[in-house]
This record gives sequence, structure tokens and C-alpha cells, in this order.
Amino acid sequence: PKITNIFVILGSIALLAYIVLVDLIKVLLINEKYYDAMDIVPMVLIAYLFFGIYQSISVWYKVTDKTKYGAYISVLGAVLTIGLNILLIPQIGYMASAITTCAAYGLMMVTSYVLSRKHFAIPYDLKNILLYLIVSISFSLTFFYFFREVLGIGSWTLYLVGILMTAVLAGLIWIREKTFIKNLIKK
Repeated sequence: PKITNIFVILGSIALLAYIVLVDLIKVLLINEKYYDAMDIVPMVLIAYLFFGIYQSISVWYKVTDKTKYGAYISVLGAVLTIGLNILLIPQIGYMASAITTCAAYGLMMVTSYVLSRKHFAIPYDLKNILLYLIVSISFSLTFFYFFREVLGIGSWTLYLVGILMTAVLAGLIWIREKTFIKNLIKK
């Protein structure tokens, strides 16, 4: 469970930091003609954070030799992906695929966790994991879809707000994980 906790801590901070810096990074990595598609970035990043957590908590079906559950979970994710894409792409275009990927990986993560409780219970720090995810995802979506619009892309005020949000998240994690982090550093 410590590995999953560390992954969620680092992933939550990385998600928010990347969202804050995405407009600075995009000029280095992305051709200007693709800037219109930047709206999918938060959804895709959240999806991959969910997928990483899913990979971390899926150890239960591997160590119990119940890998068939991995196949079931993957099929569930695929069915949701296909179904939501069919329903949403005509309505909202390529953004549907980003939302669908996020929903599918989120469902796979939750399903794996729920099944693990029955077959190989691992005492995850669910309260803190959920808190970090909720704060990180809320801050990321608010920053990207609200503050960028209100304060303007490229303004120093925007980056100051982003740095403040990241500091609040890091501070929250530090307060809640102080002993864990200190012990980690000692090793």
C-alpha cells in the first residue's frame, strides 16, 4: 500500500504542476496548429493518473492467480469506451474520447479496488488517497477551465494562482503525511 500511496502523492502533485505549466510547455512540444486541442489535456492526464493507480492496485489478481479478473476489468473498460464514444463523439467531437478514456480508466480503477476487497484485501490509505485525488483533480480542472479563461493564458497572475494551488496541495500532503515522508527520507 505504501507504493500506491507514494504514486498517488507524486501523481497528484505532478498532475496539478503539469496543468499549471502546460501553456509554457506547449510552445516547446506542440505545433501551433494543434493548440485548439489543448482542452483535452486535463482529461487525458487524469485518465492516465487513474490508469496508473489501477496498475498499482491490480496486484491482487496477479498474486492470487486470478488474472481472469484483469481480463474482465479490461473488457468492462473497453465496453464503456466504445459505448460512450458512440454516444458522445457525434455530440462533442474529440473531447468525447478524452472524457471516455477518463471514465473508462476511472471505472477500471474503482472496479479493481472493489474486487480486491473481496479476494485479497490490502489496507490502502483510502481516506488520504481520495482526499489527494479530489483536491488535485478539482484544482487542476478549476485552474485549466476557469482561471486560464478569467486571468488569461500567459499572465503572471495565472501562474501565481497555479503555484499557490500547487503549494496548497503539497502543504496538505505534507501535513497529512509528515511522518511517512520523514521515514521515507531517512531510508
